[in-house]
Amino acid sequence: CPKFVECVKSLFGNFKNKYPEAKPEDFWSIYHEHMKEHQFEYRMIEQLLSVRDRLYLRDHCVQLFSYCHDKGIPILIVSAGIANVIQCILERHGLIAPKVFLIANRIYWNTSSSTRDEEEEEHFDGNGFHKKIQIPAKAKIKRFGKLLTSFNKHDTYRYLKSGYFDKHDIMQRKFVLLLGDSKRDPHTMHGIPQDNVHQCICIGFILPHRLKEIDEFLTEYDVVIATKHASLEFVNDVLHALLNGDHVLSESEQKQEAQYP
Repeated sequence: CPKFVECVKSLFGNFKNKYPEAKPEDFWSIYHEHMKEHQFEYRMIEQLLSVRDRLYLRDHCVQLFSYCHDKGIPILIVSAGIANVIQCILERHGLIAPKVFLIANRIYWNTSSSTRDEEEEEHFDGNGFHKKIQIPAKAKIKRFGKLLTSFNKHDTYRYLKSGYFDKHDIMQRKFVLLLGDSKRDPHTMHGIPQDNVHQCICIGFILPHRLKEIDEFLTEYDVVIATKHASLEFVNDVLHALLNGDHVLSESEQKQEAQYP
C-alpha cells in the first residue's frame, strides 16, 4: 500500500512529464491501470481511509444529508473517484440512505467467474452501492466498470436514465441544487430533458490555487465559494431558505437554543 500511495502521488505530480502524449482525460484510465499493476487489494481501501486527513467530508455535510433525508430529498453523487472508497466514507458517517444514489468508477473484485451482467446484479444494488457480500481481504481487482472522469460527466443522464432519472419520484422533481468543485461538473445536467427541470442552482467550490480559473467557474456556476476546506453551511442555508424561508441553525445557535428553549 505505501508503494501504491507513492506511485499515485508521483502520477498526480508528474502526469504531464511521465505521459507527454496523453490527454488530460487519460489520467483516470492510467490511474486505474496502476491500481491493477500494483496488485491493489480490497483490504487496502481501509488502510487508505485510516490515514488521518487523507479523505474527509466537508463541514456541515452530515447536516445536509440528514436534512435531505428528513425531507425525502434524493441525493445523487456523481464522482470521478472510486465508488468503493466513497461508499466506505459514507458508511463510516452513516450517510447511506434509501434516497442516496452513487455513480462513480466501480471496482469489480476477482472473486467469481460470473459474466459482466451477472456481476452487475450480484455486486451492486439499485442505488449504485456495493452489496454486503463477503469479499476476501486479499481480493484483487478484476476490472473497472464504466469510466467516469471530470471530462465525461455529461454522460451521467445516459448512464443513469433507467436506473435513476426514470424513477417516478425523480421525474416528479423539477428543481435541482447542483454542487461541484470542477468547472465541468455542471455538465452533469447535459442531456436531461428541459421539461424535467424547471430550475437548477449551481454552487461551485474552487480551491485558492485554481483561482486563475475563476472566470470559467463563474460562467458555469451561479455561486462560487473560493475558500480552502469550505464548508457546506451556505448550501444548508440555501436549502432551508428555499423550503422554509429560514436558515439552518449553526452549532452555536443550536447550543443557545438548547440552553434557552
